[in-house]
Amino acid sequence: GPYTRADPTGASAFSITSDLVSYTTEFGSFAQYEVGVVKIDRLTGRPQDVYVYYGEGQDETSGLAAKETTSGRKVLAMSGHFVGSLRGDHSDGTSTTIYNSNAEGTEDYVLHPNAVKNGFDDGFVISANADTGDANWIVRYPSSTKDAETVGVD
Repeated sequence: GPYTRADPTGASAFSITSDLVSYTTEFGSFAQYEVGVVKIDRLTGRPQDVYVYYGEGQDETSGLAAKETTSGRKVLAMSGHFVGSLRGDHSDGTSTTIYNSNAEGTEDYVLHPNAVKNGFDDGFVISANADTGDANWIVRYPSSTKDAETVGVD
């Protein structure tokens, strides 16, 4: 970015890249990547960073919100649903990994939400530092024996 009236194709734009793991497309391309959020400068439109939350399995992000608290802390909240595992790295060098509550350890463990065989995915919510992408916390919510997703976080 940015795209402008003078450069509608972005030919002179800046770009950044990040490695998001791709999974099988055997059953379609829906939700085949990790959770990734691109940070863009709101004044210039220039991409600044990519925050990635990895895990074994497929995920879909469906909610995203950013807010500056009254104390000046900038927080990013993400939500969606996942199978397998999902990891949030913290600023102190530790990480937290959440696991799907229905995983049976078969190949379906890493198929996408609403998988062909079990379709049992759990929701997730991640709170992160909006400046660094470091996770404040990550939780599996809600857990489900069928299909669950946290749609909004605002």
